[in-house]
This record gives sequence, structure tokens and C-alpha cells, in this order.
Amino acid sequence: MKKTAGEKLRDLRNAFGLSQAQFGDRIGITKGSIASYENNINPLNKSAKYKILQATGIGDEYFDTDMQLLEAFRKYNIDPANLKLKSLTDTIIAFRNSVKDFANNTQTPKFLNTKIEYLKFIAECENAECVFIKVVGKEAQPLANNGDILIVSQDENPENTNWIIAKIGDDTLIKQYLLTSNDEISLKSSSDDSYKFSKAEFEKEVKVLGIIKSKISIEIL
Repeated sequence: MKKTAGEKLRDLRNAFGLSQAQFGDRIGITKGSIASYENNINPLNKSAKYKILQATGIGDEYFDTDMQLLEAFRKYNIDPANLKLKSLTDTIIAFRNSVKDFANNTQTPKFLNTKIEYLKFIAECENAECVFIKVVGKEAQPLANNGDILIVSQDENPENTNWIIAKIGDDTLIKQYLLTSNDEISLKSSSDDSYKFSKAEFEKEVKVLGIIKSKISIEIL
């Protein structure tokens, strides 16, 4: 039976003898994303494949065909007895036309290959799966205005005070993630606009789509 791309990713990671967290840290993909790929929850996307190619030398053909791991090692001239991960220098940025487009995947994103150092300089987003999202109308207020660019890391595990893009049912929200007690999470954008959850409720009801790392405000002069 043909293995899925996620199963092949697990085989590759195990060949390097690394945990999901260790492998993800080395190639700039979160542990949560690695787990979602390996368990076929989310498809292995173009950005992730590019990072894997840079770090391991294994290209798309391994994931997209019925090629086995040992065949891939032979094709890409890799010695399975001496596996080493390479340092990343480049990354792929995805561009989305709106927050709605990002949340609902209504259009095929555009991609740009760039240096990680450039991304870090302009966006405070270094070694992660980053998406540049253009804000349309009032969809990101009060955090951002029409025409602004949100730089979003596709990470499902926010930390206290992070701003996130999330879905609750069919609704897309941009809120600040706040740990208000040992077992309570608040999503808040203003003093009179907040959602409160226990940790169990949050995990069940809220899907975190990404963490907003920075914002670029556009002003035409």
C-alpha cells in the first residue's frame, strides 16, 4: 500500500533519530505542525517540503510518488549511514489576499523564495512557516487596518499575550490569547469583547490558524 506524505515524513524523521520537536526545531517547523503532517491532519505544503529539501536533501518526488526512503537516499546521493541535517538559509513565504482567504483557503496562495535573514529583518519572523496576509476592510481591527500586512507564523500553539488568527465554528477571529488562570483562557481584542474558555473547552472549540508575529503598515505617500 502506498504511504501518505505524512507517513513518509515520519519515516524520514525517524531515520535521523529525532523527535518531532527536535526535527521541527532544526528545520523551522513547529512540533505541532510536524505532528499534523505525520498524522495526515494537514497536507504537507510547499513551504514545508522546501524546508525539508534544504535540511535533508530529500526532494518533492519522495513525498509525491510511491518512492521509498531507501530509493530516495539513492536518488539524492545521500548516505543513510551518515545522515546530517544542513543549516537553512532560504525559506518560502506564502501570500494571501485577505484574512478570510487565509482562514478559508479560498484561493491558491502565491509563493516567494527569499533569504531567512531578509525575512527576519523586515518581519521579525525567522525560521518558521510564514504567511504575509493583506488586510481587507475592517477584518483585522482593532489590530490592523485596511491595506496593512500581517506576518503570520503557521503555529497552532500560542503563548500568553500572542495575537492569533483562530476559528470558532464558521467565525474567523483575530484576538489576543491570554492565560487568565491555571485553567482559563481568554481571547480578547477590547475591554468589552472577549471569549473565555477552560483549557479543555479551548482545545475542543477553537482552531488556532496562526500566530501574528508582526505588522507592516502601508501608507501611500
